[in-house]
Amino acid sequence: MVGRVAFEAVEGSDAKYTGVFKGSEDGIIRLSSAFKEPMTAGMALKFMRDGLPSANLLAMHSMDGTPGDWDFFSKDLSNHIEKPMGMTGKMLAAKFISATTYV
Repeated sequence: MVGRVAFEAVEGSDAKYTGVFKGSEDGIIRLSSAFKEPMTAGMALKFMRDGLPSANLLAMHSMDGTPGDWDFFSKDLSNHIEKPMGMTGKMLAAKFISATTYV
């Protein structure tokens, strides 16, 4: 699923931050699962910036997924996840390595 998203800075914090962290109306969010079973929930945020590459964030709970749990938000999503233990997660990590060393 893909949709438009905005980032609204907490009142008063905009004086401390610059760029996207001051707030942005030009964002895209994608919610997806790398595998159907086990569900491997992931989220990507992309904010467009004038004259610069987009600012991006990717987050998951685990590359091993959550077997039998179809509630997308039942687990916290993070951009720092543990190494996969199962074969499915290891296959997913191998795919990610084709694009980045930060799996």
